[in-house]
Amino acid sequence: MPIGKAAIKRYLPLILEDADNGLPDTFRQVISRLYEHLKELGEHIEQYDHLLNEHFKHCELSQRIASLPGIGLISATAIVGTIGDAYLRTLLIHGSGLCSHEGKTTTPNNTPMPLRVNLAQMACI
Repeated sequence: MPIGKAAIKRYLPLILEDADNGLPDTFRQVISRLYEHLKELGEHIEQYDHLLNEHFKHCELSQRIASLPGIGLISATAIVGTIGDAYLRTLLIHGSGLCSHEGKTTTPNNTPMPLRVNLAQMACI
């Protein structure tokens, strides 16, 4: 049997329906319940993805952060949610380094930290 999510969706129902494959009934029931739970989790993930996408569409700050290389929808939304809208807007307006929030503005050899550069670039977006 191939591996991966698509293979499970395709083959597991066939395996569970095949009464002649030698699976004990108890094992078949356990796997069947786990498969149903997996489908439910998939539905929950789809719902949360939809909610996150809807939030992202209406959050200009998340969209600006996501325009930076290497930052996507989830990371941008998490940054806004963790640091806060007001603090990030202040960074965009004044060009301050995000790392100063943590008490660090430079690396050990006194060069700016990459995130600080990205936030300064973001102010120009």
